[in-house]
Amino acid sequence: MYGVTFGTYFDKHFSQHIPNMTLGPDFRLALQSGSNSAYSGGPAQSLISILLGPRLAFKLPVVPIHPYIEGLIGGSDSQIGELIPDGYQTSANTPRGTAINKNGGGTMEGHVLGGLDMKISKHLDWRMVEFNYGKLFLSAGGTPDYGLTTLSTGFVVRLP
Repeated sequence: MYGVTFGTYFDKHFSQHIPNMTLGPDFRLALQSGSNSAYSGGPAQSLISILLGPRLAFKLPVVPIHPYIEGLIGGSDSQIGELIPDGYQTSANTPRGTAINKNGGGTMEGHVLGGLDMKISKHLDWRMVEFNYGKLFLSAGGTPDYGLTTLSTGFVVRLP
């Protein structure tokens, strides 16, 4: 799956005794889509997430790199494709089964993530890397939870 994430966060200095640490809220809207291309005729997949949680960031004293960690929770609307066994196989390299969107609808979602931002200018950072591990909690309908792992990069525009 691929997509974009829009968000806003507010960094507030944590303590006068620790001037290089900030703490504040982060709000994100993620829009992702794709298809299960590993399977011939795979179903379309989508995930729309709204997440909120605390962000703890650090400013390194010498280099313009800012590591951060976050914990986010929220909700999502998802269509997750699965391969359902049906005994049909088109070739030796094609998995056996029919790809369908088995799961979908509104679910709870939680994430733990961290990354490195590098200051480029007064209002622009390069998000060098962000690693995110999340989980969709789908078990209320009898289906299993889904783990989400992403590795991403991008730009952060800071407002005055």
